[in-house]
Amino acid sequence: AELGYWIGPAHQGQGLVTEAARALLRHTFADLGLHKVIVGCLRENVASRRVIEKLGFRLVGEQRDHAFRDGRWWDHLLFELCADEQAAQSG
Repeated sequence: AELGYWIGPAHQGQGLVTEAARALLRHTFADLGLHKVIVGCLRENVASRRVIEKLGFRLVGEQRDHAFRDGRWWDHLLFELCADEQAAQSG
């Protein structure tokens, strides 16, 4: 499965994405029985990377010049979380 999220500027910085993603991950692993979730963000998106790391995802790679937007190329970071890692965090 792949996790993705967007939140408007008026609601950023309130922990809403982290809270919603935690609930979704619990459901994904406990109720749906899925094995792995991936998520990514642009290298420059520090807030998104902070959310990803709080959720316990591990960095697995970097895709250089992955997306062209606003007149330039952006690097993309890819993370993953397996069911056993999430269970150990919930402990």
